Amino acid sequence: MKKYILLLLIPFFSFTSKHANFDIIGKWKGEDKGEIGYLIFDKDGYLTMEVNGEKMGGKSFILRGKKAKAIYNYKATKQPIEIDIIISDMEDNLIKKVNFIIEFKDKNTMKLTIPAKPNEAINKNSMLLTRVE
Repeated sequence: MKKYILLLLIPFFSFTSKHANFDIIGKWKGEDKGEIGYLIFDKDGYLTMEVNGEKMGGKSFILRGKKAKAIYNYKATKQPIEIDIIISDMEDNLIKKVNFIIEFKDKNTMKLTIPAKPNEAINKNSMLLTRVE
């Protein structure tokens, strides 16, 4: 009887932990319309975007003449996995919030759908990102 219970539990644990070891912290490289860019997710929840050597985002940057910050909210327990990118001023007044869907190919490769609605399938508007740091 214990054998049967064990056989039933093995698929359950392998299904629930499919993406448990995948995190997004690090520097990710992607290409969009021939331009190479980077998304840098730090351990404190800030996001920095870099294109053509110009950085935008992180703990403090200038947007439309005002100081702003860019954070992310990673929802790894949702299926599909979601991430919100939130840009706000320094007083936490929302400037822009965009929801994305992530599909991991492996721990260093993910597909990011731009823009995405919750529960929308990964589609042709996706960008493949590879972890470089």
